[in-house]
Amino acid sequence: MLNSKNRIIKDTGFFKILLFSLGIILFFISVIFSTYTSYLECSMHFSIKHIGITLVLIIFYIYITLGHELGITGYLTDNDKKIYLVNSLSVDSFESIDSNISDIYNILSLNNSASSSINSLHSRENSEVNISKMKTDNELFSAKNTILKNNENVLNKQSKSLDKLNNIEERNGTNNINIYDNFRNKNKEYIEKRRMSLSYMINKALNKNDKGKMNKNKQNIHKNIKKAHSLFLEMVILYPLFILFTIILANAYFYVDNNEEKTIIQSKNGQWFYKCSLEKPDIAYNALEIMILVIILIKGKYVIMCNCVFKCTFYIYYSSIIAIALGPLINKCILHNSFTCGCKLEESDENLELIIKKYIIFYKFCSTIFIINHGKIKYINMKSKLSITKNDV
Repeated sequence: MLNSKNRIIKDTGFFKILLFSLGIILFFISVIFSTYTSYLECSMHFSIKHIGITLVLIIFYIYITLGHELGITGYLTDNDKKIYLVNSLSVDSFESIDSNISDIYNILSLNNSASSSINSLHSRENSEVNISKMKTDNELFSAKNTILKNNENVLNKQSKSLDKLNNIEERNGTNNINIYDNFRNKNKEYIEKRRMSLSYMINKALNKNDKGKMNKNKQNIHKNIKKAHSLFLEMVILYPLFILFTIILANAYFYVDNNEEKTIIQSKNGQWFYKCSLEKPDIAYNALEIMILVIILIKGKYVIMCNCVFKCTFYIYYSSIIAIALGPLINKCILHNSFTCGCKLEESDENLELIIKKYIIFYKFCSTIFIINHGKIKYINMKSKLSITKNDV
């Protein structure tokens, strides 16, 4: 909270980080109820755990989806449609949202230096992009070049004809000067009109093509912005419904499938334990969370190839790979053949602690030579130590 204005927190989203932290806290709170012995503790563990995990996954999904929609593939260039849009932002563009006016002017002051910064960072990349761009430009202007070349050929022919006329003029003298001048002026006017007509047609066709391309880019950007906006609306609506459904499900199982015969079960060794009826829904929720992780992984594979995305999206992608590879934590109790029986699952033998204590005493007994008994020092010989095994056959 105190460092909420720092760029590393402010830029990535203060509330998203806050919600992510809340999800982690909820998950660790649910661990307190993992050794439940009643349905109340079981339902608390089930509800809080999945509400927290789902909140964390939603924040992950938001970061990845924003990078997927707003990230820039390939190299950064001034001609990129999204870079061009950001560079063209003005104060009027922010009137509809609650933004800090200083941030807006900072953006405007950076617009002039954005081009030089991008070019200095990506000079080599831009050369490669320019080569590919030249190919497309050559295709776009091939018609123009062809027509201009044809026009030059026409001009050359006309100039040759004018030279011939000049030669004739020199031979015949000055009698026919006016006739030749009139012919030459009309010929120049015809050529100039033809040049202007061809240039107008070519420029009109190219402007139409550029305008269509700009409209298409604008539509794509609008589509990206709409998807990013609708993403937050969907999460704001779906997550509260998910919480409500989880709470209703936990309460419903208490009345429908929670009788004593099904929940209090005796194991093979004669011990009794509590089996929660929410085990099956817990498996379904785990499957849903894995599906969300898979979606994050699929989108993240595209996002890590993009520029202009938050660095945390890379960590989200790699952590999703680890989460899917390891899978959910399967704390199955071998003794009770249950995932949520409430036992301390790190111990495979319930009497392990007692055995460890006895073995420590055995270590001390074997390593002790003298003892003090009733104020007297007593020597423990080998025979007395071996006597502990006399009853063993």
